[in-house]
Amino acid sequence: MKASSGRAWYHIHRHWIAYAVATLILIGIIVLLMTGYQLDWTGFKGKTLWDWLNVLGVLAIPVVVGIGTAWISTQQAQESALHQYLDTMAALLLNKNLRESNANTEVRAVARARTWTVLRLLDPARKEIIFKFLQESDLIHIIDLSQADLSGMSFRNIDLRGADLSNADLSNADLWGANLDGINFMATNVTTRQLLEARSLKGTIMPDGSIHQ
Repeated sequence: MKASSGRAWYHIHRHWIAYAVATLILIGIIVLLMTGYQLDWTGFKGKTLWDWLNVLGVLAIPVVVGIGTAWISTQQAQESALHQYLDTMAALLLNKNLRESNANTEVRAVARARTWTVLRLLDPARKEIIFKFLQESDLIHIIDLSQADLSGMSFRNIDLRGADLSNADLSNADLWGANLDGINFMATNVTTRQLLEARSLKGTIMPDGSIHQ
């Protein structure tokens, strides 16, 4: 399982680098062409707009193809990571009694590690699939989500009561209509403005340490 997760992270990380490199190459080509336009010996001087578009079109083809290939590979890697996680969690539920397990047991440690890892790999849309799975499987209060990367996720109208979100990253998360009763947000990366969009905050500890009534 660790090897599969590592491969997924490698592919995602590698293709983000590919995006950056391809962008830099395209910018470099444009800069070189603009520079060459000022020099007689390059042959670019006096070219019409149509000539420029033709040159740029030819040079941009491999860059566009490279970016497209990298994007597709990244999506495939994320989809693979998502399915591997769901398969692993299903096995823990069915074969290891994860839902009935005690705190600090090995099965919970495995589930927590797998959840934290996959949340770092996935985009917000796939993170939401993970979270819906945890909620519908009644694991939201069992899986420790402290320190998890939940940035950019949508928690609209979701009941988060019982979730451990201490030290989690909720930056840019949508909490509109969520039930956040009793959750401690003191060490969580979230703003008071985000929290005030929730449906219920009874007994919630706000980022400034105050208890919402």
